[in-house]
Amino acid sequence: MKPKVMIITSVHRWDDTRIFHRQASSLAKYYDVELHAPADFDSKELNGVRIVGLPKWKKKRDRAKLWWILFKRVFKSKAGIVHFHDPELIPLGIVIKFFSKRKVIYDVHEHVISDIEGKNWIPGYLRLFIIKVFIFLERICVPKFDAVIYTTPTVGERYLKLSKRAISIENYAKIDTFLRTRLNKNKSFPKTAIFLGRVLDFRGVDRVIKAFQVIVKRIPDARFMIVGDIVPENYEIELRSLRKELELEEHVEFTGFVPHLETVRYLEQADCGVVTFLPTEVNKACLPNKLFEYMASALPVIASDFPLYKEVVESSQCGLCIDPNNIDAIADAIIRIFKNHDIGLEMGLRGREAFMKKYNWEKEEKKLLALYGELCP
Repeated sequence: MKPKVMIITSVHRWDDTRIFHRQASSLAKYYDVELHAPADFDSKELNGVRIVGLPKWKKKRDRAKLWWILFKRVFKSKAGIVHFHDPELIPLGIVIKFFSKRKVIYDVHEHVISDIEGKNWIPGYLRLFIIKVFIFLERICVPKFDAVIYTTPTVGERYLKLSKRAISIENYAKIDTFLRTRLNKNKSFPKTAIFLGRVLDFRGVDRVIKAFQVIVKRIPDARFMIVGDIVPENYEIELRSLRKELELEEHVEFTGFVPHLETVRYLEQADCGVVTFLPTEVNKACLPNKLFEYMASALPVIASDFPLYKEVVESSQCGLCIDPNNIDAIADAIIRIFKNHDIGLEMGLRGREAFMKKYNWEKEEKKLLALYGELCP
């Protein structure tokens, strides 16, 4: 009988790329995995993972109800390992440690302190108070957890000091998901740039739309595909209004949410992938999934000129790094790729080569399984 594992999140969708498509699906080869996450169904099984839905939340305060639901589910479960993904679940994690013999893993996706600092809608004095409380909470609780998983050295610096077992597991793409894309692109498609994934205001999509006002003057049939849901709703209204104002309805396409495995057909239409996130502290500290999904798909990358991004893109020679707030720089980079097919193709192939050698999930999976092997021998 396989050892039981319970993965919980109150924030992320059940089909989150990191949580479900990578970690849970990999663990299901060797463990009996249950994933509890917001979903529009009660339960189902996929990729060997039993997914148990939580009520989907609309407002952040609604998530407090999910904490109580997860508390009850955890203590009914026979799972020997509980793997949680959200800082707001730290109190639940410490309760599990004190009142059971289960192993607890804390999975940190981003630089949480920088994320709090960037929430400008919270008054400055209150942000400072929240940060101090969070630092204190982590200092007390993290050493009690059996392991911490983090992404990127910037995020991990803090946890390497707090935890005896802190390991880096990056947001790299799966080889088998993206390897079949790109090389035989249908030439009937117009020159296309793609943004893949959830659209938030700090991810710079509005700057790329503005850049397309310049691009279409040079390449009249150029297209920008935005493949993902846009949140919140008022930001979607803002982007659609911008597209109309700039008369780009024929050039900028919003697909809405697309399931992870179906994104391949959009990547196959693209000539370059855009990841021009704005220079917030959170963005500068983390490497987004889409960067590696573009590389896996052999797409040249147009990326922000953050040191962390440049380390990947420039060392692999797989794209161009530019100031994400400079509309002309974004336009020039995309035009360069569109007008120089061979250069773009060479960049894309170098990106895929780097992905195959270094930046793939299969390498990270080994680290995840090794950690679980230590906790559940």
